[in-house]
Amino acid sequence: MPTTGTTTMRLLPRLALAAGLLLAARPAAAQLTQGQFRVTPQVGLQRFDPASSIENAPRFGLSTDYAVTRNLSLGLWLGTTQPETNGTDFLTAQTFGDTTRILAVRQSLDIFDFGASAQFLPGTFGRLSPYLQGGVGLYQIHLD
Repeated sequence: MPTTGTTTMRLLPRLALAAGLLLAARPAAAQLTQGQFRVTPQVGLQRFDPASSIENAPRFGLSTDYAVTRNLSLGLWLGTTQPETNGTDFLTAQTFGDTTRILAVRQSLDIFDFGASAQFLPGTFGRLSPYLQGGVGLYQIHLD
């Protein structure tokens, strides 16, 4: 069962990669050029409902888009996060003779998500570029 220090050490390489990708990224134009291929890093916070007993954790991912036309792009994405369960929701007791210890048990998780998306840009209206986006995806949860 990892401690907070171990979790921090697991996240440091990912944070360094995300920072490098952000520094190397350049601003994207509102409209895509037909045939253009775009790769975008994703960095964020994965939030979980408190009833799930999973703590919020950083999320890292990557998405790709290919402009089929000037107004339509298709893409794929994947991401990962490594949260832990809330130990206070999973208590256990160890008894040694007349002594009982109550322990909070935490479980590390690996969550992978992936999917496909489509984006439609009907046009630009002055400085406003509305778009419609939709997609489908799946996620997998693995216990560490």
